[in-house]
Formats: sequence, structure tokens, C-alpha cells
Amino acid sequence: MRSFFTVLVLLSPLAAWAGLELDEGVFTEPSLGLRLPLLEGWRPSTQTGYPGLLLLLQRQGGARIVVGGGELRPSQGLASLAAENVAALSALGMTVFRSQRASSQHRAVWEVWAGQVSRGIQVRQLYLVEGKRFVTLTLAGPAREVARWQSDLLQLLAGLRLS
Repeated sequence: MRSFFTVLVLLSPLAAWAGLELDEGVFTEPSLGLRLPLLEGWRPSTQTGYPGLLLLLQRQGGARIVVGGGELRPSQGLASLAAENVAALSALGMTVFRSQRASSQHRAVWEVWAGQVSRGIQVRQLYLVEGKRFVTLTLAGPAREVARWQSDLLQLLAGLRLS
């Protein structure tokens, strides 16, 4: 059986970049133009061992936030990007409870809620597209921890900048 971390890694769209930077509480990814202020209490790591994971944030209790991103394929949009990942979630044995366009922190996003009820795992994903670039924020972990840290996920989205 796959470990929880493996499932979390597989939930994040993959793309590779060089030049990851983490400085003074702000994560930047220059080639994507991503700037993301980090939140207190979350342990950041850019050393994930997976080239497509830009940033992994962990919290005691088992909650994790994975930041992914990249460039959309020519015919790809927000809905098709989310649909591809919903199919991957289902293939991993997750039940998708909701997948819809939403507005969060005054931004148009695609929101996905999924989980494995029998294992007590819940996943909340936010997809943001600006121009030809996308960023995903995935909060996953035990259901009680995901419920507890949802506001932090929204705070990350509010602070996220693509230049």
C-alpha cells in the first residue's frame, strides 16, 4: 500500500525548475515568477526529492501543504487541469466530494475536495491560473488537521504572487 506521503506527492502536478529560493520567510521560484510568504508554525522544505514539488510545508499533527506549479499546455485551461488531477485522485482510491470553480481570496480558483473516508484522510486543493502559468496548493492529512488548517491554506493563497 502506498504511504500517505506518496499519495500526497502523486496529487501534485509535476514540472521541474532550478533555482528554488527560500529566504527570510518568503519562498520564491524565479522562472515561474512565484513569490509566497510562509506561515508561522509550518516547516518548509524545498528538498522534497521530487522535481515537480516546489515546496512542502509540514505541521505537527500530520497536516501538509504542497505547492506545485508550471505552465499550461497550449489547449489546457483551469477546468481541464483540475479534471486531469481529479482523475488521478480517483485512480489513487480517493473519493472526490467536490470539484468546482470558486472564488477565494478575491481570485478565481478551481477547488477540489477529496478523501479516503476509511483512512480518515482529507485533501483540499486550490488551482490558480494566471496567463499560461498555474499554481496548485494542496492541503492534505488527517481530516481533523485539514479542518483545523484550512484558514492557513487560504492565507497562503492570499499572499501568493505571480509576476
